[in-house]
Amino acid sequence: MTKEKHNEVSMTVHEATYRLLRKLGLTTVFGNPGSTEQPFLKNFPKDFQYVLGLQEASVVAMATASRRRPKSRCW
Repeated sequence: MTKEKHNEVSMTVHEATYRLLRKLGLTTVFGNPGSTEQPFLKNFPKDFQYVLGLQEASVVAMATASRRRPKSRCW
């Protein structure tokens, strides 16, 4: 097995998730974290932005609005 393939095999789900999100250009995460999200947020990458919402419905609305807004605007 090549070194590159070995690194991919030994990658954690946490690492693979952030790698995929980066590849897709999704570096802004909206959420209302509870205990189940804590492992995902542990060691949150510095190149990502986390937008905290106080209630799930408002988080969905913020995420939807962010995808519909012109690309020139930012949070």
